Amino acid sequence: AESKAMEEYTEYCDDEITQKGFAIKTASSKIEEYKAIIEESTGKIQGYNTAVEGGGADIAAKSAELAEAKSVRAADNKDFQAAEKELVETVDTLARASAVLKRELSFAQGGSVSKKLGNMMQALSAIVAANDSASAKQVQAFLEDDDLSLAQQPQASTKNYESKSGGIVAAINDMQDKAETELQSLRKAEMKSVHNFQMLEQSLSDALVNLKKEVDEATANKSSTEEAKAQATEDLDKTEASKVADEEYLSNMQNECQTKATEWEQRQKSAAGEMAAIAKAKEVLSKGVTALVQTTVHTKRVKAIAVEENREELIQTFRKMGRKFNSFALMQLAGKAQSDPFVKIRGMVEEMISKLEKQAQEEATQEAFCQEEKAKSSKARETKTAQVDKYSARVEKAKATSAELTNEVAELQK
Repeated sequence: AESKAMEEYTEYCDDEITQKGFAIKTASSKIEEYKAIIEESTGKIQGYNTAVEGGGADIAAKSAELAEAKSVRAADNKDFQAAEKELVETVDTLARASAVLKRELSFAQGGSVSKKLGNMMQALSAIVAANDSASAKQVQAFLEDDDLSLAQQPQASTKNYESKSGGIVAAINDMQDKAETELQSLRKAEMKSVHNFQMLEQSLSDALVNLKKEVDEATANKSSTEEAKAQATEDLDKTEASKVADEEYLSNMQNECQTKATEWEQRQKSAAGEMAAIAKAKEVLSKGVTALVQTTVHTKRVKAIAVEENREELIQTFRKMGRKFNSFALMQLAGKAQSDPFVKIRGMVEEMISKLEKQAQEEATQEAFCQEEKAKSSKARETKTAQVDKYSARVEKAKATSAELTNEVAELQK
């Protein structure tokens, strides 16, 4: 029974040590995996932080550049509108001055010349003040000509101005053409500037959109990576704690199993001595019981012989006394003593005793058998119960491991 129990315990030790060793190996592999995830996540988070910070700086720079470009464009547009307004007014003034000059000179007669030219000179003076071209200088020379003093004389005639009218009209027309050309150039430059600004604005806007998108993606990736790192850290702590517990359990189990194995070796040695002693005791007892039975039988026989001898001696004594004293009673007593009335009773008693002894022996044998069978049944029930508990625990653990592996497979496939 002890050998069977020790065999089952040894099998239990082997199973537990194997399972814990596998669990520790698996935990070590997972710990390395979690550490790799944490290290990789840390590097990714640093990269995402750099991307977010760099993207933020780039966004700020691009935004400042766009704001500055808009400011410059607004100032340039303001200058353009002022210059355009001035040139438009100049062209309009020159056109009207040319038309007036032509008309007034062609219709000027006598005293009306001075009046017409006086009004025209005021307009031309304003044009000259607003222009610095060669034509403006020519108009200025025309205005400063001494012959114009005749315009203040009533008797002046158009003859004095006809020679100069053609030149001044041409100068005014030239100034008008240049003003129109300058206006077109200004407008063309404005269109080009607007186009360049629109291109720059589009480029900066697209760059800002891309940068914001990159920053958003980096922020989202950083958040998910931080969650993965936190989960890996939590799993690492749990796995390390579980590994430490398994290692401690394995160490205790190995020590306990080794101690039990050592005790079993000593028990086998002592059991060998015990069995030898039991065998010797059985031998001695077997011989002693035989001798005791023989001695008892012999004693009974001796006692029976002694009783018979005493009885015979008593009968002879009664007979002698009956003859000597001529007593019938003594002779009758001798006859009764010879008949032994307790023979039948003694036989019945001896038969009853033998029957009771046999029944007691049978009951003792039956009780021993029942106790032995009961002990075997109890031991078998305990063994099977322990096996059921052990296999139930293994089944539950296997189910949990299967579920965990199924989840891991699903994650890995994903």
